[in-house]
Amino acid sequence: MSREITHDGIDRAVRITHRPRRSGIYRRVNMSPRRKSMSDDVFVDAAAPLVFSDDSILAFFKATPPETWFYATRAGRVAMDGDKYRLVLVRNRKKGGGGLETKGGMLATQINLAPVIGSGDDERAWTEAIKRNSPFVPPDVERLTLRPLGLRDGKMTIAGLEGLVENPDAYREIPIGVQTSLPITLPLTADGADTAWGILGTPAGLPVTVRFDYHYDVLYPGAHYKITAETQKVYDCLSLNAKARASYFGLVGAQADLDLVRSELTSSGAVAIEWLVRPEGFDDSRVAELQKSILDAFAKSALDLMVAEVVPDREAPDPEGYFGGVSVRLKDFHEVEKLDLSGEFKQNDMRTQTFSFSFSFAQLRNLDRSLYGVDITGDNAIPVTLNLGKDPAHVQKYLMQYGYRKLDGSFNGASAEGTGANGLLLQGVVQWDPHEPQPPKTEIQFGVDYEQLDWEDFSTLTEKVNGPSGVMHVFTPGTYIRKIAVLSDLGKAEPGELASFEWRTIFAPNPPGTKPNPPKDYGGGVLYDGGGVQTPPDKFAIEFPYNNEVADESQFEWEVVLIKTDGTVLHYKETKPLKDVSTVLASRSRLKPMLQAPPAPIVARARGTLALRRTVLGPAPSDGV
Repeated sequence: MSREITHDGIDRAVRITHRPRRSGIYRRVNMSPRRKSMSDDVFVDAAAPLVFSDDSILAFFKATPPETWFYATRAGRVAMDGDKYRLVLVRNRKKGGGGLETKGGMLATQINLAPVIGSGDDERAWTEAIKRNSPFVPPDVERLTLRPLGLRDGKMTIAGLEGLVENPDAYREIPIGVQTSLPITLPLTADGADTAWGILGTPAGLPVTVRFDYHYDVLYPGAHYKITAETQKVYDCLSLNAKARASYFGLVGAQADLDLVRSELTSSGAVAIEWLVRPEGFDDSRVAELQKSILDAFAKSALDLMVAEVVPDREAPDPEGYFGGVSVRLKDFHEVEKLDLSGEFKQNDMRTQTFSFSFSFAQLRNLDRSLYGVDITGDNAIPVTLNLGKDPAHVQKYLMQYGYRKLDGSFNGASAEGTGANGLLLQGVVQWDPHEPQPPKTEIQFGVDYEQLDWEDFSTLTEKVNGPSGVMHVFTPGTYIRKIAVLSDLGKAEPGELASFEWRTIFAPNPPGTKPNPPKDYGGGVLYDGGGVQTPPDKFAIEFPYNNEVADESQFEWEVVLIKTDGTVLHYKETKPLKDVSTVLASRSRLKPMLQAPPAPIVARARGTLALRRTVLGPAPSDGV
């Protein structure tokens, strides 16, 4: 069944209602209220291996504080509007010699990526799942402290698009950042639209998989070891265990499959770990657990290099609508045979690792075409699909207008708006008088009102070609908000020493039609009183809005100053293209003596901020600063 869509155009301007802004971005107490602390001493602890739950969709990661664990979902699910999936399949059909002919189409949906929020009963069940598979939970603990794993730098790869879209390779490793729901809109070819339409109402489901890869940070205990790996044997081991390798990318397998990978990597001689210096205080049992964690990280990093494609597994479970069943195809061995998977690791350090999960369209079966399918059949109309992701943490409101300019310059179209909490998926049309020629382009005015008062709002005016699939506008909030992880050991400076970390953006001008122009730059920083080598490392995230269209020309700059008790000043400064920066390592080992006195503002900011912080937080100790 199909239904024809018509729409009466209205003329309404897109306006952002500006709320009062604070003067100054950072009124610094500890130099940055936009500094998002992740609890300075809370990290994923590599001393304990990854745990999969046999009863739920979660993976668990031990945190450094006692009785604290992180969790992450191993599958995505479609965002919902009430009891209906947020999904639509559109065909653009026009009259031809044999009746209606499909010209193209759109498949649009949103995948919910928000962390699961568990009840007290859920967390007690998760605690039991961890206790069954980890020796790091005392038997008398009934409920651990559980928190979502901090993920960043998301990327998306869509597989199974052959025959559906014009260029399937264009959908590999697309940056997506982090947001509550991810908008996905696929312009379909004529054959692809008809193929998807034919599958829509059947038990088959579309053979399309979306793979998500995110970064997270792991703290490794002080040790010195070597990994010696034989690439051929590693490849053979992973190629023989289809279910086990898929468990690293989706809702397939459980704890037993993780254990199998660890065992076979070592028993086959594929991987050997040689301990040169063991972590201080670790007995044989704790070293064995750390070795499992090392093997988990090794297997995932090797798979990331060897995987050709993640595709649907139609037999996989789909608990509570989480569609993550996949199988993993490896590249041919000749493509990976020159990989060097060996390495040497030492000292206490922070490492960035990858967590992956998937969403499978193959498990969306028997969808009612009257609810999820739309045919646009009028010869004087083309489909317009607006897909704006959910991100209540950063976006307050979306406003937009779409339509076309008539020959007399007047605008004919419609408007739409949504909130950051709900996002928006709207299927509409641009319609013109049958006696007029088809407009070649659709004009889209779009604005974002950010939630943060110190962030400038963003708006664009663009023209899009009216192609056979129609017109689409997609806004992925995570790709317009830069999140950079900062790892710092500046707190380990000697007592009496003072260190500062500062950062700033240097944005390129926005393209014509985009506001603000020039864009506003952002900056901030943190001040550290030296606490000695026993001080734990500091980890936090900084966020700011940016236009990803100018990321290649924009820069991110940061610098560290350390003032020693004898007055010596050490310094480090780095400027890189913004697109290349996801992590900053603010380490004392990078500092060099300044050959001349530091600019007065650096020292003044450091000392002034210290005085401000002490005024707010309490009396200053008598350290002479």
